[in-house]
Amino acid sequence: MSSASKLFNSVPVEVDDIGEDFSKMKVASPKHVAREVEEEEHLQYSWNSLDDGIIETEDSSALMVPLKESGVIPPLVSLMIEGSDEATEQAVGALVNLAVNSSNQAHIGEIGGIPPLVNLLGTGTENIKVLAAAALRNLAADADNRRGIERAGAIPRLVALLQESTTLLGQIQATSALARLALDEENKFVIAESGAIEVLVELVETSESMPFRIEAARAFNNLALHHASNKVYLTEAGAIQPLIALLHHGTTVAKKQAAIALWNIAFDRDFDAQAARFNGTEGIVPLVSLITKHTERCKEQAVEGLEALCVDKQHQDAIAAAGAIPFLVDNITHGSDALKEHSAGLLLNMLVNNPANKVTIAEEGAILPFLALLRDGTDIAKRHAGAAVWGLAFDEVLDHEIVSEAGEVLPLVHLLKHGNGLVKEQAARSLGTLAYSDEVNRVTIVEAGAIPPLVALLKDGTEAAKEWAVSALGNLCYNEANPIAISNEGAIPLLVKLIDVGSDIAKEEAVRTLGNLAFNLENKKTITECGALPKLVTILSDNSSALRLEAIIALGTLAHKSPENKVAIVQAGAVAPLIALLKKSTDLEKEEAVLTLGNLAHNNDANKVHIAKSRAIFPLVALLLKGTLRAKEEAARTIGNLAYNDANQLAIAKAGAIPALVSLIIKSTPTASERAISALGNLAFNDVNRKAVPKAGAIPPLVALLTEGNTVMQEQSALALGNLAYCHEANRVLIVQAGAIPPLVYLLRRSPEDGCRAQAAHALRNLAYDTVHREIVKKEDAKYAGDEGFNGLTAWFW
Repeated sequence: MSSASKLFNSVPVEVDDIGEDFSKMKVASPKHVAREVEEEEHLQYSWNSLDDGIIETEDSSALMVPLKESGVIPPLVSLMIEGSDEATEQAVGALVNLAVNSSNQAHIGEIGGIPPLVNLLGTGTENIKVLAAAALRNLAADADNRRGIERAGAIPRLVALLQESTTLLGQIQATSALARLALDEENKFVIAESGAIEVLVELVETSESMPFRIEAARAFNNLALHHASNKVYLTEAGAIQPLIALLHHGTTVAKKQAAIALWNIAFDRDFDAQAARFNGTEGIVPLVSLITKHTERCKEQAVEGLEALCVDKQHQDAIAAAGAIPFLVDNITHGSDALKEHSAGLLLNMLVNNPANKVTIAEEGAILPFLALLRDGTDIAKRHAGAAVWGLAFDEVLDHEIVSEAGEVLPLVHLLKHGNGLVKEQAARSLGTLAYSDEVNRVTIVEAGAIPPLVALLKDGTEAAKEWAVSALGNLCYNEANPIAISNEGAIPLLVKLIDVGSDIAKEEAVRTLGNLAFNLENKKTITECGALPKLVTILSDNSSALRLEAIIALGTLAHKSPENKVAIVQAGAVAPLIALLKKSTDLEKEEAVLTLGNLAHNNDANKVHIAKSRAIFPLVALLLKGTLRAKEEAARTIGNLAYNDANQLAIAKAGAIPALVSLIIKSTPTASERAISALGNLAFNDVNRKAVPKAGAIPPLVALLTEGNTVMQEQSALALGNLAYCHEANRVLIVQAGAIPPLVYLLRRSPEDGCRAQAAHALRNLAYDTVHREIVKKEDAKYAGDEGFNGLTAWFW
């Protein structure tokens, strides 16, 4: 400062802030866990005799041996075409049984057996039509035959048989054939276009035949499998309600088939569409009842059906209300691998954005089984369990329970040390979440020995493991003791290396974590020695806004209270890109860039001059006028720091800062007002500015804040008024006329803050330079003659 300015004996008014550290968790919220279920192999139908009709057998294929080489199939096909109705019926019946065998299926198709069977669907007797449908159903087990059957025109004739058959057997066989044909992707569309869905729905709604309803459910299932438009057709045609009815009143086989069909109709990667399809909860109670008993496979299918229905909070709550959670928790403990996978997936779906279900799932004892799955389950189970633990960890209450459930050695830390790659990823993910939300957790996690394995993952982990490990380390930094422990474990060089070789997420998290570690003075030095500064400066010009933001924050933190880093950061070329970001970047980047420039300018005259000469002043003033509230606050602080240099004061005023600062004093946040007052006080060190500040209307609001402001405003306003009064008679008159003397004397005599009293004394001393004003000050001061220790103003001024 100039020698003239020292006459004011003012306290320093530069501000060096850390600012907010945006500790962003990676937002990888638990997603809806779902997959489509492939169709189960149907029971084979075979024809034994005219009297017995069509029967189900457990394994007809064992009886129907390959007869391709025997030459018996071609004559049967010829007899079917040329024989009498009785002969045709016998020939078709034989082909039904022969077509159970896969070799015979292909041979019948190859020798032209399909077209005459399709023809018989339209021209044969009722019995022949039923047999032809059964034969085509068995032949459709061969993928090539499915296309051949459709090309021969079978689908509309099967739909006609479904509508016109006078026997239940005809409806069953037509439906079963359509179900098998629907395993072909092109056939799905043809069947839907033929009107089969509407016909099936109409029949199944009124049918009392369980075999027919089962076949209809299979047809619905296969039509929906991997086919988005058919899912919509089935829903709009009303297929869901009869399937739900089967869940309520069907046999075990029927319930299983209905559950699978509901699953495949419901499953949609567009979850809004999925939710729209199931806007009721009628199917939930019967599905939950299947979880409580029956075979393991039946339980699996019921859980799959519930996964399909668990599309929104209404269904989450309904599944919980039906009592599913205890059985699902038991499943992830004692079930088969498949049942554990599906049950863990359903529990995960139930807890997403549902605090009540989170609590219930935890209270039912799911946490330890989830941790066990994370250690020993299949890859799918581990993925679901890890996401579930992560989801539970976001709950402010449950994160304590996860830690307390862990015992003396946190199981997650054990998994982090001894698990496979996927387990380590999930363990690091969950630990990071726990560390984010709670100070006690941070201490517990570190005491359990998490830092060494987390640091090891930075070097040897999978890409995902590195991402989660660096995120966890960044969150552990929120405990004051942890940054040193993390640094001592050798994390900093690995984090700096990740900036070069890590994934985009890993880079962003590495920069964030370095910024968090830099809150420790010793770590600032280590980070710089490891070569981080040039890399961080380079990132300031990166295309990723999120990455740039983390680099800006890290540089600001590294500059805070580190004279060496202030110099090194400027030498690394940070000023120009930071100023560029003031002009064109996101609001958050602008806010943090201003803060970082303010830290670089603090207590370093060379940096002040360099920042000003780099054309920072005009964009800073622009932010004072049009920035966000926080940008205005930080711009006022940075301008105040730059103004603590004689060479910059006039340039700042010429850029239009003074009216903008006065505007902030009058109408803004308390922080912005405090910083604007401080900046004006520094600008008033300049003779030209000392005239400009009153012209901008600063004196009345400064005087008002002596009474109305907080203690910081009072102190800074007294300082600014004292500077304005220095060697400027016109300003002294304006200040006195504005009524400054009574509140200044009050602050001098009654303020509990030493800074307020000192700045009030300096302002009064400068105002009392005139004899008239001195008498006004003495008269006002006399009002406090009764104060203890009162000794007049001599001790303060003369």
